[in-house]
Amino acid sequence: RASLGNPWIFSRTVHFLKCGELLPGPRPAELLAMARRHLELLVQFKGERVAVWEMRKHAAWYTKGLRGAARLRDLINKARSREEITGLLQQFATTLEHEE
Repeated sequence: RASLGNPWIFSRTVHFLKCGELLPGPRPAELLAMARRHLELLVQFKGERVAVWEMRKHAAWYTKGLRGAARLRDLINKARSREEITGLLQQFATTLEHEE
């Protein structure tokens, strides 16, 4: 379950076991880019309707702990298309970049 929304956990764990160094986690922009990629793959494998539905839970995992993410998750839960979710994720990433 730790890998849900955090696919980097495996490479970070291997690196830690080999080197004893804990790598930093992904930046919010990386998390959101991975969420967009995940959505595109879901669309390819399951079609847009199912992908949009499933992305609602995945978006919660990808955005866990990010400032302002509750509002984003609410909007994604109301989204009806891949384009809408992609736009929301991109807009949120841009907002976070400007806050850094």
